[in-house]
Amino acid sequence: MDVKAAFVNAINTTEQLAITEFSTWPRLHEFKAYNRQGRQVLVQPDGYIRVQTTEADGRSSQHTFFLELDRSTETLEVLTDRCHCYRDHYRSGGFARCNGASSDRFKQFPFRVLVVCKGSQRCDNIAERLLRNASPIGSQVWLTTLQETISNPLGSIWRKPRDHQAGTSHKVSIESPARSLFGDLPTL
Repeated sequence: MDVKAAFVNAINTTEQLAITEFSTWPRLHEFKAYNRQGRQVLVQPDGYIRVQTTEADGRSSQHTFFLELDRSTETLEVLTDRCHCYRDHYRSGGFARCNGASSDRFKQFPFRVLVVCKGSQRCDNIAERLLRNASPIGSQVWLTTLQETISNPLGSIWRKPRDHQAGTSHKVSIESPARSLFGDLPTL
């Protein structure tokens, strides 16, 4: 609930962002997807967030995030499997179908997976595992720590696995324009 409160408080202080949905009910947004071993599994997200961005010219757009809170009780394998399932949910068109569209329109329904970890070493370990997958995940998953999330969830606290691979300390912000949020999603 601390993470949800931090997001709600931060978004409510901005003029261009509004929460249209923030659910912490895993069963409400559960889905089936294929893990790295090719087995279909049920995924129950810790959170599901939709944020509306309103541009200066009045145009608005929706951004979707799934939230995973890593309490360090699951192995890295379990976490990377779950991230793979999110990618499968996107690429297979499962998320598009959840939004009433056909599977072939999956690119019109991008989302990010926000993984909040207890510490930065855990973030680094997850990023390394995601990059070592047979099919690496470089940008769909964003990682940060619980402390950073509670302090400033919209700030430049989020790291993509590909940033970890590049050895940079570059972090991205959720407040970025839509183009930087979802512009590189097809390459995942």
